[in-house]
Amino acid sequence: VTDNGDGTMTAVVKYSPEDPTFENYYVTNDVSVEFEGVKELKGRDLEAGEFTFKLYDSEGNLLETAQNDATGKVKFSTITYTKADDLGAETEKTFTYTVKETSGSLGGVTYDTNEATITVTVKDDGEGNLTAEVTPAEAPLFTFTNTYEAEGEITLSGTKVLEGGELTEGQFSFELVDKDGNVVETVSNAADGTFTFSALKYVKKDGQDDTGTYTYKIREKIPEDKKGIAYTDKVYDVTITVKDNKDGTLSVTSDPDAGSFSFTNKVLKVLVNKYNDSNKKLKGATITLYDENGAEIVSWTSDGKEPFDFGPYVEAGKKYMIKETKVPKGYTRFKPVVFTVDPDGTVNISLKVDKQGAYKLIDKEIPKEDTPPDKYIPPVVPLPPTDVNGGNSNTGM
Repeated sequence: VTDNGDGTMTAVVKYSPEDPTFENYYVTNDVSVEFEGVKELKGRDLEAGEFTFKLYDSEGNLLETAQNDATGKVKFSTITYTKADDLGAETEKTFTYTVKETSGSLGGVTYDTNEATITVTVKDDGEGNLTAEVTPAEAPLFTFTNTYEAEGEITLSGTKVLEGGELTEGQFSFELVDKDGNVVETVSNAADGTFTFSALKYVKKDGQDDTGTYTYKIREKIPEDKKGIAYTDKVYDVTITVKDNKDGTLSVTSDPDAGSFSFTNKVLKVLVNKYNDSNKKLKGATITLYDENGAEIVSWTSDGKEPFDFGPYVEAGKKYMIKETKVPKGYTRFKPVVFTVDPDGTVNISLKVDKQGAYKLIDKEIPKEDTPPDKYIPPVVPLPPTDVNGGNSNTGM
């Protein structure tokens, strides 16, 4: 400003720089979104960090990796959009993302191979406001469902022992019985005495969960005709425990141990042979076996050599009688013998045993009298057979 001295002033404007430029800036807010989804596992409980998920942009670039928490939540980091970096001169732009689950190697798990697509549309309203519209509009933005299956089995087996005899294939039968008394399976022994039930199988799949405890019984099937064998009445109580190993297998254990079941039967032997009172084997005597009701079972005539076995004709736990029903000429009839067979096959009989293990049935020889040559000597007539209930014997049932 200069004073002209005449009562006026002159003002001159100078700019620095001489040609100024004025620029206006348009500023908007930033907008952010979060991607959150759900992991489901059917078949067993989910554990934190078991499964991995990856977030990709529209060009396939990996942006981030995340894992599930114990509740199944999967959450990626916040994504922030700005006008300058993301929209530029545009007022609206859509961003596309893909979420994939990484297939792992967890036992029993079938992985979800689907992909989830998420879009974010960012808009500028021209008044400094950015908005972001996410599709899907509601959480969870993605859900991946895996399935878990597990299975396991156990085979119950045992051994058959036959004391006093030679075991043959299929000779004895065994039953597996469930807690309700139903026979699950019946099997027979092999030639070596072993027997094996079919495998008991357990699963965890399609809503079926077999984990838990099961009870069974294993017993020998006793036939109606028990002659010749003393059968064991042993019964095993078996507890099966099924647990999930969480690796696609079920642990199946047995108490007692799966292969520890043993059953012992005994062949019944009641060997007899006929002797005279000079300890010589006697020929021509007929020996008959009766049951406790007096019914005849079987008869044998001695040959003066080999013994006879009444064992195949008797049952354990019962009473029997042996009677001489035909006496050799020149001998007296022995008194009937009553004996019992215990449930374990023990024979209770009061007779002596020979070297072959046969009970000795002894007839006494009738003494010969000194008689003049011209004196007639009548033949010895055998005594009539005695019945089971007594007869000429003082031994009763």
